[in-house]
Amino acid sequence: METLFSLEFRRFLDDNKISYSLEKDFLYIVKGDFYVKLVPFEDYLSVIRYDSYPRKTLIIHQDRWLCKQKIVKSIILAKVGIVETVFARNCIVEKIDKATAKGFYNTNHLIGGVNAKFNYGLKSKYNGLFVAVASFSLPRVMKREELSLKSYEWVRYANAKGVRVSGGMGKLLTHFVNEVSPEEIMTYCDADWSSGNSYIKLGFTQQPTRKDLDYLVDKNNFERISIKKIRRDLKEISPDFINENYYQLITQGNLKFLKRFLIC
Repeated sequence: METLFSLEFRRFLDDNKISYSLEKDFLYIVKGDFYVKLVPFEDYLSVIRYDSYPRKTLIIHQDRWLCKQKIVKSIILAKVGIVETVFARNCIVEKIDKATAKGFYNTNHLIGGVNAKFNYGLKSKYNGLFVAVASFSLPRVMKREELSLKSYEWVRYANAKGVRVSGGMGKLLTHFVNEVSPEEIMTYCDADWSSGNSYIKLGFTQQPTRKDLDYLVDKNNFERISIKKIRRDLKEISPDFINENYYQLITQGNLKFLKRFLIC
């Protein structure tokens, strides 16, 4: 029997005239040439062999659909080209404060806001609105073979909903590199949503390590909390307490990427 979640998602595709076909447990989106796997609450703890999924599969869990539906829809629409395209050459880079960056992410990023040291917005020359934002951390000294490198983390990047910014990631990265002169930048992408090809195109190399991430999803507001955090806050958690208040979720985790810069 088809779930309400599946019916709602397919109605969204139909309303936007997005062609798709059903292939076993997946929806194949024709125009974007990618697959969607919808995971309802009752399947959160099913054994999932991600390596058996078709290439270019987006995994959409029901909590994301309920809690971040506008952002999920925007991502799908961007992948099939039903968005406004803005070119980075028609934008200017502007340093922004933490509050501005956080507000942008809360509106446009699946994970929401973050506290980061370096925050930059890409502002349209035509209407003065921010169309993308990127944030980077303070440096940490990392041992890489015989070198000690000043390494920064690229902690967030997001486009505004309904907008695809061509060249946006590259322009913001270049601005940060020119301003700070990092020796290394590391970053992560959510493997449920991306293979990280955008980072590969920018010269990053994928690292071999990847770990699944465990979450508890609040049954009242559908917000995700890492199991590590809730164990730290509550110390001891009974199975009955978890079953009553949370859905348990295991995701594919994050893919890690590194880019090293020339050291003079």
